Amino acid sequence: MNKTLILSIMALLFLVACAQPAEKIKIGVTTVLTGPAAASGTWIKNGVELALEKLPEADRANVDVIFEDDQCKADTGLTVAHKFVEIDNLKFVIGPLCGGVATPTMQFYEDNKVLRIMPTLGLESNIGKGKYYFLSLGSGESMMKTLASSAFDSNISTVAVLFDDGDYGRDSLKWFEKYFTEKGGKVVAKEPFVRGTTDFRTQLAKIKVANPDAVFIASFGQTLVNILKQMKELGIETRKLSLINTEDTDVVKSVPDLIEGALYPSVIDSTTSDVKAWFQQRYLEKFGAPPEAIATDSFDALNVLYSAIKSCKQDVECVKQTITQTGYVGAGGTVSFDQKGVGIRNPVIKTVKNGKFVFVE
Repeated sequence: MNKTLILSIMALLFLVACAQPAEKIKIGVTTVLTGPAAASGTWIKNGVELALEKLPEADRANVDVIFEDDQCKADTGLTVAHKFVEIDNLKFVIGPLCGGVATPTMQFYEDNKVLRIMPTLGLESNIGKGKYYFLSLGSGESMMKTLASSAFDSNISTVAVLFDDGDYGRDSLKWFEKYFTEKGGKVVAKEPFVRGTTDFRTQLAKIKVANPDAVFIASFGQTLVNILKQMKELGIETRKLSLINTEDTDVVKSVPDLIEGALYPSVIDSTTSDVKAWFQQRYLEKFGAPPEAIATDSFDALNVLYSAIKSCKQDVECVKQTITQTGYVGAGGTVSFDQKGVGIRNPVIKTVKNGKFVFVE
């Protein structure tokens, strides 16, 4: 074989190798798409879908997103986790949303070095439990500090708290009470309920006797709607505080007069940018409602993750370091992550005004 032919064959082999498509980036999304918490899971799905739509066409063709419904149940979440790792061979996941899935799947994902961005808050129950995850909504403590300060500065000196007796509700109560009392306020009643409860009249009767300036309802979705209706039935006419999940168009549609004026914290700041304007307009066009904070955060999560994966050629350790060391400006404003994977945010206070979610000056 002559030298010219050998060089030609080598050149051809080189060109064939270069022409091979890059390995596709695969990202799993585990969230709740059925059951009582399905609205929040749907927001995550919506945000991820719009992030994919916004990618350049070449990038969009190079990424596969696999959605799975974990139903906010531990056993289903574990089944999804095993599928992602053992069948789909995934290294990167957005979610889970529910603590009831995140906690029991934590060790399995950690053992398999699956990197997750969870569009949820950092609570005492989930901070520092592993190396391969990020909590992109920031810390629950910072949220409650902001809400407590705003409440006290709004001439609210006494608050009764009605809370879901799970990690989220207990964490919210703890931090709210700490910072509210430090400001000089007083929590005059603390009434828990078990998730799935529909009748809150016993707890609300005690709250009515306490006669607070405001009621902090640490819950969301249909539960929040039921509580507001029963407060009206019992004649509890007072100001209302709630969680980031208050930004729910279904709640506003169900009880517009009862949720009016409620104060709640958010991580979506008031800054303007081209990507924020595009996301808000496109979300409204596609889904018929303004984007909630969780949808916005999920949009940003996909972009943060995809950018790092692409830069690191799918190396998990590199992706982890890149996300930790890089700030990101997206549809929700600016976010970066600390060494424990908790989003560093600057919470703001919003309220419901004439059926719209607006910033409180």
